[in-house]
Amino acid sequence: MEVSMKYRKLVCMGIIIISAMIVAGGISFLQNRRERQFQPIGQAKAVDEPYYGPGVVNRAKPAGIVAGIYVKTKGILVLEVTRVWNETTYQEPAKGILKKGDYLLRCNGIQLQKKEDLSKALQESGGKAVNLKINRDGKEKWVKVRPVKQDGTYHIGCWVRDDMAGIGTITLCTSQNTFVALGHCISDMDLNEKVRIREGSLHPCSLTDIRKGKKNQPGALIGYIDYRPEEPVGKILQNSPNGIYGKLLQQPVFMEEEEYLPLAKRSQVHTGKAELISDFSGKRKRYSLNITHINHFNRMDSKGFVIEITDPRLLKKTGGIVQGMSGSPIIQDGRIVGAITHVLVHDSKKGYGIFVRDMLKNTGKQY
Repeated sequence: MEVSMKYRKLVCMGIIIISAMIVAGGISFLQNRRERQFQPIGQAKAVDEPYYGPGVVNRAKPAGIVAGIYVKTKGILVLEVTRVWNETTYQEPAKGILKKGDYLLRCNGIQLQKKEDLSKALQESGGKAVNLKINRDGKEKWVKVRPVKQDGTYHIGCWVRDDMAGIGTITLCTSQNTFVALGHCISDMDLNEKVRIREGSLHPCSLTDIRKGKKNQPGALIGYIDYRPEEPVGKILQNSPNGIYGKLLQQPVFMEEEEYLPLAKRSQVHTGKAELISDFSGKRKRYSLNITHINHFNRMDSKGFVIEITDPRLLKKTGGIVQGMSGSPIIQDGRIVGAITHVLVHDSKKGYGIFVRDMLKNTGKQY
């Protein structure tokens, strides 16, 4: 998707890992107009949260804001290697040379940032073999591919992607105007693997529908992103296995009234009653849930504990946990203990959460 307009709306299905599983299910239409989510930081009231030093955060404000997420890949991502019709027969110029999951970085010395860069380089080749610098499994290498002419233009026989967009939830915000969201990485919907991002941004979003979750049919938040490339509300700096991190460029409106809460240690999280925060209904609200099991020895951080939604309001509107709620903060005993990350397909009332300390451990900072 090449963005050339100053303003556009990106229609998205709510997602858990920036990849929507399109499923059948009942749709519940939102009746409430969403409150204004963000405001210029200069208009926000001053906060009195103590400053503990560079990169050190002991408390934060839970967010629960459903936001639009837009990222550009670091290089051009290969989704599939296919064949090309050269007017007499089919050929597969990239077969055995490129594979899905490769990132195309340069072509004949030209840096590749968007699909049009690759197309231009191939046309300029005149059909001669091109040198491609690729990133495969974290390692860079050079390969050669000879383009094939089809309908007057040259192709190498690859389906590619250079950006993606979706809906997810901001977990928390700090007094230093940083944010944490999702509780897992942004992954590609076709490859189901972590995406290497060149840059990314947060934007306001408007939800239009809720597809309710049913047994074996995960639900989803559905809406559009108010995409204004020159006016993002946040800049994504890191795509980690445990969440996305970045800098707020506009401050959430709720920051003025919401209290700072301590970040719970693993040992402070226990089974029993807790709450999640989400503004999917148009206003930030708390919804009840139970933490039913703690996975103290689970090696997969994003599945640190098991939760079950108990709030009748949430169950009525969504059927439980739906795609797009990933990142919703979980509060217990006055502390931020973590965030929702996954829904159990066979029972949408149940899912997994990640410990807040695990969300923050890959930022390269001390929390």
